[in-house]
Amino acid sequence: MTHNLPDKNPIIIIDNYFSSISLFEYLKRKSIYAIGRVRDNRSGLSKVIDDKKMKRGDFDNQISNQGIYFFKWKDNRPVYFLCNCHGDDTCVVERKLTQRWY
Repeated sequence: MTHNLPDKNPIIIIDNYFSSISLFEYLKRKSIYAIGRVRDNRSGLSKVIDDKKMKRGDFDNQISNQGIYFFKWKDNRPVYFLCNCHGDDTCVVERKLTQRWY
């Protein structure tokens, strides 16, 4: 699916159904950058902080020898991401609650 990408060094977003360490390593070798959610039960993922030790807004990350970042961010539930194009900079994102009018 990535053979005919028009740009050099494109960035693609991948659904958690398809995300895996091996796919992100392959794409990085082909100079295709990718980011996407990943299921926590995929093989090859690094160990991160246990859910019980995290509170909302906490995150942890690990990096593989091939430069694949694995992020865990805790909201109401933990969310897991893989990325092969991220630097080591971090930023703060504030969560805003909205009221729903039914």
